[in-house]
Amino acid sequence: MNAALPVLLFLGLSCLSLGLSADTRQGGNHGRLFDERSGLTWTDTSAPRGLSWSEGVRYCSSLSDTNTVWRLPSIDQLATLYQAEAPRRCGSNLCHLALPVVLGSPYVWSRSIPGGQRRTYYDFRHGTRLSPQIRPDLRRQVLC
Repeated sequence: MNAALPVLLFLGLSCLSLGLSADTRQGGNHGRLFDERSGLTWTDTSAPRGLSWSEGVRYCSSLSDTNTVWRLPSIDQLATLYQAEAPRRCGSNLCHLALPVVLGSPYVWSRSIPGGQRRTYYDFRHGTRLSPQIRPDLRRQVLC
């Protein structure tokens, strides 16, 4: 009976170290989703509303705590979430996401900056990358 206890403790520690605890809650009441294909951990929902790019940077940073530093993902990291065979609702559109992430729309900011006043976002409806001239009123979803 005592021999089983260390085995259970070891198994529990292994799951936590792999980031497989999808029910863990942190700042902003977001759960975590671990993507085994990329090795990245994501929030399970986007910000509650569309944000400007600079608001998105601050939003992700505000989710950080002593154990985890959150940030906007790169455009390449966002692209790892796209899966054409997995359509699901995101607002009034369909998105193609490999993980059960909740988005309010298919357009999600990245931290990638191609230059000048341009910022890049990912379109999960079509699997494309867009880099428009940034305007103060341009709002997109934010996933950290």
